Amino acid sequence: MFLKYLYVIFLLTEPSYKFLLLFMLLSIPLLVAAHHFLKGKKEKLWSFLCAIPMVFFLLFYARNRITGYEDLTFRRLAAPGLIALIILLWGVLVFFKRSYKAYAVLVSIFSVFLLVLGLTALAVLFERVYVGNHTHDGWEKSLEKTIDDLAVAYVLRDWKEYDYDALKEKYLPLAREAEKNRDKVAMIMALYELRYELNDAHISLRIKDTAAEKEALDRLAGNDYGFSMFRDEAGEFLAVLVEEDGEAAAAGILEGTVITKWDGTAVSEAVKNVKCIDRNAFSYLENEQFFQPVFLAGQGGDTIQVTFLDKDMREQTVTLHANGSYRPRRTEAIDRIYCTHKLGTENYATCMLNDHIGYLRITEESYLGDPPMDVIKAALAGYSKKLYDDLNGKLEALKAQGMTALILDVRCNGGGYGFLTKAVVGLFTDQPQPCDVGYYADNTYHTLSKPKEYGTGPWKDLPLAVLVNGDTCSAGDLMAYFLQSQCGATLIGSSTTWGSAQSTGGMAYLTDGEFTLRIPIALSPTLEGEPAVDARGDRKARFLPDVVLTYPPEDVLELFRDGGRDVELEKALEYVESMTR
Repeated sequence: MFLKYLYVIFLLTEPSYKFLLLFMLLSIPLLVAAHHFLKGKKEKLWSFLCAIPMVFFLLFYARNRITGYEDLTFRRLAAPGLIALIILLWGVLVFFKRSYKAYAVLVSIFSVFLLVLGLTALAVLFERVYVGNHTHDGWEKSLEKTIDDLAVAYVLRDWKEYDYDALKEKYLPLAREAEKNRDKVAMIMALYELRYELNDAHISLRIKDTAAEKEALDRLAGNDYGFSMFRDEAGEFLAVLVEEDGEAAAAGILEGTVITKWDGTAVSEAVKNVKCIDRNAFSYLENEQFFQPVFLAGQGGDTIQVTFLDKDMREQTVTLHANGSYRPRRTEAIDRIYCTHKLGTENYATCMLNDHIGYLRITEESYLGDPPMDVIKAALAGYSKKLYDDLNGKLEALKAQGMTALILDVRCNGGGYGFLTKAVVGLFTDQPQPCDVGYYADNTYHTLSKPKEYGTGPWKDLPLAVLVNGDTCSAGDLMAYFLQSQCGATLIGSSTTWGSAQSTGGMAYLTDGEFTLRIPIALSPTLEGEPAVDARGDRKARFLPDVVLTYPPEDVLELFRDGGRDVELEKALEYVESMTR
């Protein structure tokens, strides 16, 4: 299993790195063969040949240095560099009449050890298996090569049904124009537009110039007109987060006011054309539609005509003026919808919500700082027995307090290690779970091992509800999916999860390291061996809540009120109460 794991890591690395490793490893048997022919009088010549791997390595290092990320360059190339150094020392020692055979054995052993250690560190510790180094190219050329990286390394490159030529045709001219004008903000906006079109929340951007990124995101967010919007259960668009002393409030737009038209177009129609472009992508179309009213509230020019229902339910139209960027208000609106200000930060926290319903909050799939050796051990085992036992004990403690049903809260779960997800799911099922890691090659998805049991499901008969939202991410996404599909849990949420679960591990670095695109390269499979969770090209959600939470106007106001109650948790508790009566 471990050797297969190493093989997959090697398979997923970029071609130049594969070539470097193979060159280093093949140098040893070639030097052994050369020594057979050169021993004796020509042995000193053989010692000089041992310098070739080091010379090659230094040339490779100079050519493949990731500009702006020298620390990453060093970490990635440390193992092959040490192998080159060991081979060089081998030649030096033999030159000074030390035992050739003994050092040949030591060089072989240490080289294999360094190779194994290096590949394992790339995957588990550094999470940089595939690197597209385009830091020596201009903006347009580096973007072109990055799109090529997606076409050859991205684990969902065919699943998402992209047209890579069409992406180049659309975005390379934008990069060319930005490069011509040295307009970094325009380049960043083009990258965010591209990331949006890729509809995968795991494809993320890192921009070194934070001031330029802020300006780009401010422009994409649009203008602030003094309020945001949210759609209630009746389909009405309500004003929320209204600036108390602002122009909109003075014109009669208050908290809960129904907005009917946006710049002369019915809001129900205007909202359909809104692209939700932000730092966090909305992979699922269903989640984007849920948030479109929030994003629409920033779309417009220096002035906007807004039509609303006054207190007598008569339509009124006012002209509002833009007042700075909408992004701060939009960010606050998203945070309120996600209830981030109401959620606890303690991971694996438990309590009793009443006399018989327990509560478990999982903020991310990490555990006690995850020391490197514990991470490697659990990754190879496929799940964390330590976490499994810990949570089992917490649930036993809740049972002793009278728990007969459980709400598992994974709203805004930040994801993490898949093997920790296996430990949680294994508490609620004794059925096989899929292997945590796979890969895509030869137009086929492969997994490292067959499904197997991770735990005995001691709580499989406990009524379980899982509370999710659109920020239930990655490994949290997988947890919700498998708890629903394998454990019979009832999924509850106002929207479905993040919709992006495939493992990370790839990075494309553009010009001088100024722009970086993260590329998922490893598979998180279903029992059938296909990508779990992620949508196809139509962006349709692969799984949905069993209970969709909706908001009457009074709950909308509570959702956005300072110090408001956690209405989502209240609704989930109410449902579980009815389910267990």
